[in-house]
Amino acid sequence: MSRTQRWASAFFILILPDFGFGPPVDPACPQSTRAERLSSLVETLTQAKERFRQEIRDSRDNDEGRTAAEERRYRVETEVAKEALALALADPRGDVAAEALRFVVVTESRSIGPPTEAVTRALEVLARDHAGDPGMGELCGQLRRFFELPAAEDLIRSVLEHNPSRTERATAHLELAGYLRTQAARSRRLRDNPVVLGNFERARGKEAIARFLRKDPDALDRLADVQLERVASQFGDVMLGKRKIADIAAGELHSQQRLSIGSLAPEIEGRDHEGKLFRLGDYRGKIVVLTFSGNWCIPCRSMYPAERELLRRMQGKSFALLGVNTDAEVGTLVESIAAGEITWRCWWDGGDERPITTRWGVQSFPTIYVIDHHGIIRFKPSRAENLGELVDKLATELPAEQP
Repeated sequence: MSRTQRWASAFFILILPDFGFGPPVDPACPQSTRAERLSSLVETLTQAKERFRQEIRDSRDNDEGRTAAEERRYRVETEVAKEALALALADPRGDVAAEALRFVVVTESRSIGPPTEAVTRALEVLARDHAGDPGMGELCGQLRRFFELPAAEDLIRSVLEHNPSRTERATAHLELAGYLRTQAARSRRLRDNPVVLGNFERARGKEAIARFLRKDPDALDRLADVQLERVASQFGDVMLGKRKIADIAAGELHSQQRLSIGSLAPEIEGRDHEGKLFRLGDYRGKIVVLTFSGNWCIPCRSMYPAERELLRRMQGKSFALLGVNTDAEVGTLVESIAAGEITWRCWWDGGDERPITTRWGVQSFPTIYVIDHHGIIRFKPSRAENLGELVDKLATELPAEQP
């Protein structure tokens, strides 16, 4: 067993039972030691997440057990992020620091709890010392969860200004458009739902949310459109994986302009987890809830119980729940279906190309469309809380002869 593995195993044993941490590593230690310590933190978190993931699956029908497992996971994520930040601040311009700071951002972007001070500090140091590094454009895509943090947008704009790579700047332009779009959607949701607003104020602070809500959501949408048009005209030939940025930008503009409420939902054609071809049009005449999600997305996974319940309640009626799954490997979708987490049919749209997701311009997850029996987009809820009410409303419009 390597030293990294021994550290990770010991750390894992310490934190899981009672969340106690030993004394932190001396920030003045050699860079090689900090690199090993960072590796141990990464391995620790990987092990912890796997254990908590299994606990959450085992507690699928036990809300109290699930909540306890999620709270333990958040505590581990928070403590690991704090220690990684301490390692980075020992030598903020070093290579280990850059890796540690990205680890903090990615860890908190996938956390089930609110962002901490560690991620704000990590964003600030990245913007100051590492905006020109390779991979920063991709990192900008992890920032939408931090919609109320000025440091998140500051990092994206710092990458635009300082990164020498055309591909990195193109990616940052695209991600800035997505970040602004996310802010617009979140602002509308907070304004329209006092319960959600209260939850976010308690979790992220009244002052931070009040500052965020001073932004005009319509103006944010317009700024996002300007960014998409700019990236398409200046960087349209840049490839992100197997997709041209021009195609991605066109899909997002199409989503904003042509996938609005009242529009006819465009056709989707693709294959499910077994490789069988099917189409959205196959379900014309039924109410359809269409979700874009993935097991990598914590908010998406948190919707699964509500989606299962909705599907159970609507069984035998003119209703279909369909998913566009964006997991990198189809095997992940297969496992979720086999485990009973996902009980509805999905197109698998993972890999590098994501043709369905690109064509529909989806950049934030989950994205939900509620489509009536005529194929018209009627609602675009941001979460699953009131899906049942929306479906029931459309059910009253079904022809009388349909159940």
